[in-house]
Amino acid sequence: MEPQKSIKNLEEITSFANRFTILFLTSSILSKIIIMLLQKSIIKIFEDALSNILVLGLILIFVLIFGSCLFRTTPKEIILGKRTAPKLPAIDSIFLTLSLFFFEWGIVLLSMPFLKRYSPDEFNPESLFYLTLSIIGPCILGPVNEEIIFRRIGFQYAEKYGTMFAVITSSVIFAFAHGISFQTFVALLLGLCAGILCARTGTILWPILLHMAHNGFDVAMGYLFPFYEGIPSFRYYLLLTVFAMLCVICFFLYAARQKINLQKISIKTTLKKFREQIRLDGRKYKAYFTSTGALIFFLFCIISFLGQIT
Repeated sequence: MEPQKSIKNLEEITSFANRFTILFLTSSILSKIIIMLLQKSIIKIFEDALSNILVLGLILIFVLIFGSCLFRTTPKEIILGKRTAPKLPAIDSIFLTLSLFFFEWGIVLLSMPFLKRYSPDEFNPESLFYLTLSIIGPCILGPVNEEIIFRRIGFQYAEKYGTMFAVITSSVIFAFAHGISFQTFVALLLGLCAGILCARTGTILWPILLHMAHNGFDVAMGYLFPFYEGIPSFRYYLLLTVFAMLCVICFFLYAARQKINLQKISIKTTLKKFREQIRLDGRKYKAYFTSTGALIFFLFCIISFLGQIT
């Protein structure tokens, strides 16, 4: 790559990171301010779960408005993207989505015995009303909203600088946007899987469905885990085994349809290529993560975290 072109790309990456941060923070902060004003003026007419749904709706509206200005496009194109031929047939996309879902949740399940996240004593199922709101918010609006922001804008707009670069940057920002806790690890894992899915399918439809499945199962876990008699337990290991088997089966079906020679896949070679690509893209990551926008974003995450623990 010519030096002048390389410098121009780095400047574009920095500009993109700044605009993306402006879009995310402005949409999030304005939405929460509006809901706070409504709650004060209408005297707690909004419950917390309902407020969350309204915040998500407002964020989506602001993302479409501000995003079309910042990225010189239209709200329709932000949602749908440019019309391109699908990279994968629907059935292959289904197998890949399922294999990534079972893989991602399998890793999360593996971590639970060390974190003691769930236990029978914590079981306190919400009423049908709150369950409905949690399905509408975290399981439907949340995934649609976040995938438009992080995969449609954060990934697909950055993909011209490299697919791996787009996957990693969008996943890291997505992870820290969920706070600094175990949720950061889960969001990073989900973001990487959604990014891979977006790169393979060429659309955010399948990442949205993966995200919906992830959040839906997370809600279901609150109702199912009393029957697992704590972690670890026989039923916990049974669930983990089933997820591992389903992951392998779905991936084999995907590989068979895509005619992928699994014998030629080497973890050592793959990791070596990954490290080499990271090294080659080092200047791009430096430009992105040391941009004013990225630094402000990380500072915002740290301040929010400190506010939660004090």
